[in-house]
Amino acid sequence: MALLQDARSFYTIPMIRILVVDEHEQVRRALEACLRATEDLQVVKSTGRYAQAVRDACTLAPEVILLETKAPDGIETLQALRTAVPQAAVIVLTSYSDSREEEAVLELGAVAYVLKTLDTHILLETIRQTAGDVLTESGSEVCEPFCSVVLQESESIHTNAAKT
Repeated sequence: MALLQDARSFYTIPMIRILVVDEHEQVRRALEACLRATEDLQVVKSTGRYAQAVRDACTLAPEVILLETKAPDGIETLQALRTAVPQAAVIVLTSYSDSREEEAVLELGAVAYVLKTLDTHILLETIRQTAGDVLTESGSEVCEPFCSVVLQESESIHTNAAKT
C-alpha cells in the first residue's frame, strides 16, 4: 500500500475545468460552492450572461460546460457553444424535466440532461465521467495506464512477500 501512496506524489490528476451558465445567481453560487469543495473540479467562470458565455468558453477552454437552457437564449447558446467549442462537453441543467427539450438538446450535442434537484454526488460523477471522455479523446488521460502499472507492481510485491 505504501507504494500506491508514494506513487501518487509523482503525478497529478488533471483538473476538470468547468464553465457554469445559469441565469439564476443563487443557483450559480450553489453550484460553485459544490464544485469548489472538490479536489479535481475547477470553476473557471460562472455567468448569467448567455452571449458572454460563448466568448468565455472560447477563451477559457473548459472541458465541461453546465448550461441551463430554460432561459430565453438557452437553446441558441447551446448551438453556439457546440459550434464554437466542439471539444467541450455540455451538460444541460434544468429545473424540471421536459422530454421534448431533452430530446432537442441531446440532438444538438449536449452530452447529458440533468435535473438541478439531482443528488450532488450523481452530478459530480456525471461531470467527471463526461470530462474523462473529453480528456481521453484529447489524449490527455494519463492516470489510468499509470495506475494500472502501479497496481500491478504492488500486487507483485505483495505476492512475493506472501511466498517468503
